[in-house]
Amino acid sequence: MRKTLIAIASLAVVLGGVGLAPAAFASSNGGTPDAAFNAAVGTSLPSVVSDIAVTPDGHIIVGGGGEEPTGYLKKFDSTGTEDTSFTTNVGSAFDGGVTSIALTSDGHIIVTGFFTGFLKEFDSTGTEVTSFATNVGSALVNYAPGIAVTSDGHIIVVEFICNGCGIKEFDSTGTEITSFATNVGSALYTAAFGVAVTADGHIVAGGLNGLLREFDSTGTEVTSFTTNVGSALDGDVNRIAVTADGHIIVSGYFTGFLKEFDSTGTEVTSFTTNVGNSIDAETSPVAVTPEGRIIVGGAFTTPRMYLAQFFDGPIAASSGPNIPTASLQAYAIGQSDTCTSNAPAWVNWQGIASQQFTSWSASWQQWPGNGAGG
Repeated sequence: MRKTLIAIASLAVVLGGVGLAPAAFASSNGGTPDAAFNAAVGTSLPSVVSDIAVTPDGHIIVGGGGEEPTGYLKKFDSTGTEDTSFTTNVGSAFDGGVTSIALTSDGHIIVTGFFTGFLKEFDSTGTEVTSFATNVGSALVNYAPGIAVTSDGHIIVVEFICNGCGIKEFDSTGTEITSFATNVGSALYTAAFGVAVTADGHIVAGGLNGLLREFDSTGTEVTSFTTNVGSALDGDVNRIAVTADGHIIVSGYFTGFLKEFDSTGTEVTSFTTNVGNSIDAETSPVAVTPEGRIIVGGAFTTPRMYLAQFFDGPIAASSGPNIPTASLQAYAIGQSDTCTSNAPAWVNWQGIASQQFTSWSASWQQWPGNGAGG
C-alpha cells in the first residue's frame, strides 16, 4: 500500500493601512494552488497521515499511522497549531493505524483503521464513545479504508473485505443496517478506498483502476453516474470530498492527481486544466473547507510539501468591509501585479511575493468587478 506523508500549508493575505469602502469583484481560480500554512505544525505528526477532516469552525482533524502497530488522532486549529488537550484525551485508544475520518453533525469524530473493531467514535474533545465500539462488535471483518456520515447520522464504511470490496451502513449508535450491503451487492468490481455522501443522501465510492460509483441512500447503484464518469480516471481513486454545490473532488494516483466531477458524474474539465501539472505525485486525503477551498495531502513536493490548498471554482462577488479572505486571496494573486490604483496599499502573500504599492488608493470603491486590473 502506498504511504503518504503530509505537513500543512496555507495561503495568508495580510492587508494593512487600508480603509475599507464598499466594493464588488469576482474571481475564478478553480484548481489554482493556495500555498503555505506549514510552520506551526512542526514535528507534531509522528508518522504517516492517512486522512484529514475539517470542522465547521475550521479546525483540522488528522489521523494516521497506516499499517503501523499504533495509530493517532490529532486536532489543529486553522493556523496549524495543535490542540494538545485533544491529543491527551485520545490517549492510547488505537492499537493500529487510522485510515479514514468523518465528522457527525454534533461534532463527533468517526474513525476507521487497522485497530481492534476497525470503527470507533470520539466526541469533539477527543474522548472515545465506548458504547459505539461495543455496538459495532464484529460487524467488520477487515480494515476500512473509507468512511462518510449521512445527514441523519448514519455511517457509511468502505470495508476491505475478503472479496476485495464492499460498503456497509451503521446507524448513529454503531449498529449495522444489513439491508444496505445487500443492495450494493456486486456493484463494486474492485477494492474501494474513498467514500463521501452528497447533500441528497447519495453515496459516492471510489477505488482501484478508476473506480467511481454512486449509490442512492438504500445502497442501489445510480448507473447513469457511472456512464458519465466513463474513462475520465486512468488510475486509482484514494479519497473523495463533496463541495457545497454538490461537486465531487477526487484525489488519487491518476493523471493530474486531482479532479472534479459535477453531481451527474461529468468531469469539470476547467478544473483539470487549472490543476495542470502543479502536483508532482500521488494525492490521498482531501477535504473542503467552510470557505470552499480544497485541502489535499499526499506524497507530492509541489505545489507544497505533502499538503496544499486549492481554490474551488469561481469565487462569488462580494462587497463591503467584510470581503471574504478567500476572495481577497483569489483577486490579489490574479490581479494585484497589474493594478496601479484603487487597491490596498500593502499586499503580502507568503511564499509567493511581498510588495508595497504606494500609488494605490486606500479606497476600494472603484475596485474592478470584471476581472481587469485596477
